[in-house]
Order: sequence, then C-alpha cells, then structure tokens
Amino acid sequence: MTLYELIAKVSEILTPETNSFYDYVLHTSDEIGCLRTRWCRWEKPVRNFTVPEQENVLICFKAPFREGDAYYEEDNHAVNTLVKMQFCYDDAEQEYVLEWSRSLGYCFAYRIDLQQKTYTVTEYSALP
Repeated sequence: MTLYELIAKVSEILTPETNSFYDYVLHTSDEIGCLRTRWCRWEKPVRNFTVPEQENVLICFKAPFREGDAYYEEDNHAVNTLVKMQFCYDDAEQEYVLEWSRSLGYCFAYRIDLQQKTYTVTEYSALP
C-alpha cells in the first residue's frame, strides 16, 4: 500500500462526504517517520512511498477533529491550517508517537480501524 492510498482510506472514514482530509494531509504534512502538519498549506504534496499494510492508524490532534476543520482559511494572504495533528502509519510506533504527541499537546488520539471503517477517540492529559 502507498501512503496516498492509506491517507485516502482514512479520509473515507473521517470525512466521508467530502474526502477533504485527504487533500489536507497531502498538502500540510511533513514526513518524519510519521506525518506532522505544517503551519501552512504547500502546493507540493508530501512524497508518496510504500508503507506497511495496516489494520489501524493513530492520529493525534490538538483539539477534537470536526469534518469542517480540514480546509484552509485565508488570512492576510497566508493560508493557515486549522487542524494540527500527528499521523502515525506504523503499528509498531503507535505508543511512542502517542507519548511524543502528548508531550507536544496533541492529546486527542483517534485510532482508525481500517478493517471496520470506524474510529475511537481518547482524550489524554498533556505530558509535562
């Protein structure tokens, strides 16, 4: 599976009506072993590459995710992203990414079940 295919599957679950999550992640993320949103939209999407087959992915947000959040807002000629997140696509790294995300204030953990096409949300306290 490619990263783009994985993001599309997640988008179908989180934003089924619009698939806006797909475009959002492609154009606002840096790849650092997981995906992390930038502070603005870039025209060049994150690179595509092969990822391990997954049953689950973990996405940690700074605030609860709402479908309407996966878009861009013009502000003084700069495009600012409205969703801040860490997207972990490797089962083996999920607990590490969860702890790291919590230390940065990304305390809303969405565990996406790709088989059942569902997700669960857990709110954690921030780590000092």
